[in-house]
Amino acid sequence: MKKTKKYLLALTLVLLLGLLPLFGLQVSATEFSTPPMLAAGGAHSLALASDGTVWAWGYNGYGQLGDGTTEDSATPIQVPDLSEVIAIVAGDCHSLALQEDGTVWAWGDNLHGQLGNGTSGSETYGANPTQVLDLDEVTAIAAGGYYSLALKEDGTVWAWGWNASGLLDDGSGINLDSYTPTQVQFLDEVTAIAAGTTHALALRSDGTVWAWGGNYYSQAGNNADGTFCRIPVQIDGLSDVVAITAGALYSLALQADGTVWAWGVNSCGQLGGGMAGKPAAIPVQVPDLDEVTAITAGSDHALALQEDGTVLAWGDCFWGLLGDKAVAGENIPGPSPVKEPDLSDLAALSAGGGQTLALFHDGTVWAWGWNRYGQLGNGIAVEREDADPTPTQVLGENGEGFLELGVYKPTLEIPPTSLTLSQVFVPMIPEETLRLIATRDIATETAPISWESSEPAVVSVDDAGLITAVADGKAVITVVCGDFSADCYVTVESPSSSRISAWNRLLFALGNAFLV
Repeated sequence: MKKTKKYLLALTLVLLLGLLPLFGLQVSATEFSTPPMLAAGGAHSLALASDGTVWAWGYNGYGQLGDGTTEDSATPIQVPDLSEVIAIVAGDCHSLALQEDGTVWAWGDNLHGQLGNGTSGSETYGANPTQVLDLDEVTAIAAGGYYSLALKEDGTVWAWGWNASGLLDDGSGINLDSYTPTQVQFLDEVTAIAAGTTHALALRSDGTVWAWGGNYYSQAGNNADGTFCRIPVQIDGLSDVVAITAGALYSLALQADGTVWAWGVNSCGQLGGGMAGKPAAIPVQVPDLDEVTAITAGSDHALALQEDGTVLAWGDCFWGLLGDKAVAGENIPGPSPVKEPDLSDLAALSAGGGQTLALFHDGTVWAWGWNRYGQLGNGIAVEREDADPTPTQVLGENGEGFLELGVYKPTLEIPPTSLTLSQVFVPMIPEETLRLIATRDIATETAPISWESSEPAVVSVDDAGLITAVADGKAVITVVCGDFSADCYVTVESPSSSRISAWNRLLFALGNAFLV
């Protein structure tokens, strides 16, 4: 009898593990997975795949593609000797990668020591990734024109590289480059960082934004242009900020209410106010933008993603940032919809020197804009000054197929908790209903319960935990009680195309039994 139970338990575990890929989840602690991301540099492009590998294409004159050469590539090549990477950024001509262990790796131009390896000079560029010295416990990175930034777990910011604009100063006024990381003074409790060409931004946990470095065009926003900010100063008039990004000589901030604010240079309409011209020394709201969820700033053009999936762009359109030949070569001083490609399934955007990169939820990548060095990854380097602004899909390695970054598969953990659900894996057909039961212990029995569906168009849920299958697809139903939450993963398939046979339903039942 004991042996039979043992076999049944083993069978249940095997069946459960077989089901998890249906939901994009994994149990194996040995299989690394991270959210894919993109980084557009001055004239090169980077991509992070879900398996932690890094891919690069475009200009490689300083080894910023990290393949050990200085030869440009119009198709993606894998950066060797990098694994378990969780974040990437691209500067003007150098690249950074953050690994899961909190270390930072750098390659490319090192004229001012921006690689952080203790050296500098035109002959010390790094065509292969090397570890940044004296730096660990890093949670975020940023790359500017000739300098680099890192945010550590303790909320402090560290910088290295060029210091002509006071980026590394402690207020003493001594402009010495640093070839290894130094702590930015008078700055703590930071949650996000951004790097422009000569200025830097930091977002603190209280929702305030701080800036330092070059300020010739008021990009540091302290209401005094033509000076350097040698120590971080708070940006007046900004609060409840949830995201920041820096262009070449301007800055953007996204507030919790979905509005976007801009300051700095405005020669090409980078501030989105409808008219190019005078810089703004204090933040001004970008008009005709609301319900924004993400922002990205390139050298002189910017993009915003709204809740409904609409992408709007403004600024320098010389390279066709709107994905439209009709307006290529013109400045777009106010937010205008990006016409191509279809961005309804967009996951992320990244704007660079003249190119724009788009990542979709299926892991594919599209690019448009400047392509002089093949930074669009379509196998072609356009020799002429202008470029075809029509978006193209980024090709795969050696031009074979297309680049696919994969889908993030978070590790499924089932820790002891004070909140549990009656079912965790549920197969359904459209119009079918099911009531989920949340079980609380003493620690949470008096706290209110709330229910939420990640995809209401697929599965809806009411305040009592009654779920209704609406249309084919997948959804996660989350119940929250106090500080605890629990998830139920639902797959809806119509009978005509359904794979949810009696056998599959048995597998789901066994999976739920194992979890209970």
